Amino acid sequence: MSSFFVVICTFALYLLFVGVNYRNHDLSRKDFMKQSLLLLTWLLVSLMPALAGPVEKTVRIDILGTTSQPTAIEVVEISTGGKTSFADWAGADRQKVVLAEFPATNHWQQGSITIKPASTGRIGLALTGPYVPEFEGTKQLRTIFAHFDNFSVTAGGNSVSLNNGSFENVGGNGTPQGWMFANTEKSNPPVTEESRAKVINGDASDGDKYVRVWHNSRAWQGISVEAGVPVTITFFYRIERGGQ
Repeated sequence: MSSFFVVICTFALYLLFVGVNYRNHDLSRKDFMKQSLLLLTWLLVSLMPALAGPVEKTVRIDILGTTSQPTAIEVVEISTGGKTSFADWAGADRQKVVLAEFPATNHWQQGSITIKPASTGRIGLALTGPYVPEFEGTKQLRTIFAHFDNFSVTAGGNSVSLNNGSFENVGGNGTPQGWMFANTEKSNPPVTEESRAKVINGDASDGDKYVRVWHNSRAWQGISVEAGVPVTITFFYRIERGGQ
């Protein structure tokens, strides 16, 4: 149902209420106005989810060439349905940050992206969810959880060392070995114990565990790359039920 249709129906209901009560004269003018305002407020509050922007059924991986050994990045190929863009917010380093989005369902599916670094150094892989404001024109984001598992990386056809690509090994603090969790400062909504990035046990794509993240609470790992050598990152992903 479109937001426009919902708005029209709500406004029609409001006008109907006003007309019926006005004709019946069963309320004093003061009480009538009070109840009309209360009803209008309730209807507008009820409409807020419908008026919000559509939920993106995607997951995202940010490929960061802005580490201590920075490099520009060229996108060579991405799996079916995927799309990439450079990060405008990175300013002069725009072409060193690739935002890769992959269409998602509630079921595990495989995705991949091949990039070519301009120079030898290190890149970061940041696993995250889509950027979706809670309501149009606000900075509050929806907490849409993305699941990732079973990562592998090759460079020039040869396997590249990636630590704990299936998240099976978890440290005492709950962080998967070889990975870091990073939360957005001044996150809106705040990152809580319930919403932070974490490793989940059960129903994994590979082994027993997978990682759950969202836009403001991510998982991150760095890998070494060589100038001009294509790097292919392959993984499994899905979006959490209820996040659509």
